[in-house]
Amino acid sequence: HLDVDPTVGKCGAAPAAPATVPGFWTEELATSSLGDAADPSAPVRLPAGRSGHTVTRVRDKVLVFGGEKASSGCLSTHGEELLQPDLATMKWSAPAVSGTQPDLSGHSSTLVMLPRGNGESQWHNLSATPNAPHLFVLGGKAKDCATGTSSYSSALHVLNVESGAWSRKSAQADFVDNDALDSWDGREGHSATLVGAYIYVFGGVNDESGFTGKNDLLRLGVRPEAESGKFVWTILQRGGDA
Repeated sequence: HLDVDPTVGKCGAAPAAPATVPGFWTEELATSSLGDAADPSAPVRLPAGRSGHTVTRVRDKVLVFGGEKASSGCLSTHGEELLQPDLATMKWSAPAVSGTQPDLSGHSSTLVMLPRGNGESQWHNLSATPNAPHLFVLGGKAKDCATGTSSYSSALHVLNVESGAWSRKSAQADFVDNDALDSWDGREGHSATLVGAYIYVFGGVNDESGFTGKNDLLRLGVRPEAESGKFVWTILQRGGDA
């Protein structure tokens, strides 16, 4: 955070006294618990370089999810889709997870607090305290490691950070069927911002049938409806192809 210097009269004018600004530095996480846990003599492996990943702070943790390797192959080959760097020890690790963990790049990851309970049974309960961190992963390009092909994802993947359980919400089964749902399709490079109980999604691109930019502003409620148990998309502003 940079405070405005009260001694500066206008933009471009020099301050009356030197201003203190925060410094920036680079730290290398050179240690890791990745590798063959069954073989203590196996060499330590650092995570593969990647692009298109997300970094999300969850309380005292940092979660690095997804991305695309600079070289051929998939991150899931070595179980590196989800990483947790420890900023105190500067050490990489991969949290234990259950369920189907997606292999995505160009997605968005948003920290959402939901009520803690028996699975998802309390998510729709507005009187329950939202005290359990979840990662809402939207869109992105999914890679099939077996065939090497890629496709855009329109699903919502949810990670319960405390239990490590992944769940997948599909358009056909888990969302209210409306015009906004039709506007939300697979894309990468979009933004997703949590404001209150909603995630606002804007932009992105889908190049499966030519370069098609997305220019709609959409809103996703992070609590499913009590009646249907489904999530609801709302379209706030329509835009043409960007």
